[in-house]
Amino acid sequence: MKNVLIVDDEKTLQLALACGLTRREPSLNVLTAGNGFEALARLKTCPVDMVVTDLTMPLMNGYELIRQMRELYPEIPVLPMTAAPRELVAEPLAALGITSHIEKTTDFDRLFTCILDVLLPERACSAAA
Repeated sequence: MKNVLIVDDEKTLQLALACGLTRREPSLNVLTAGNGFEALARLKTCPVDMVVTDLTMPLMNGYELIRQMRELYPEIPVLPMTAAPRELVAEPLAALGITSHIEKTTDFDRLFTCILDVLLPERACSAAA
């Protein structure tokens, strides 16, 4: 079973993503955190295969979370999500080694597909065949 950590300060969105993702792929275990501090605490206590994080959060934002993850957990893939325009986030993310992100949206299908492509690459390959 793969673990994905959803980090977002909007509890409703956090729960919607967690429920939708486990409905789409029941073999995933979805963990949640409300900010970067909570996420780092989760990472210390539970193995995580991927982190999906909002960038704008109180206490510790997504940029700082990514920076610390690069130092402490460089092997864990991170998918940032944001409602901010691409031109505002592309350069700061690139400085952290992140070349792509997803726009925060109510169309969860695209987000779920991105997550599953990272966590279950064999599934993406077999679906394309």
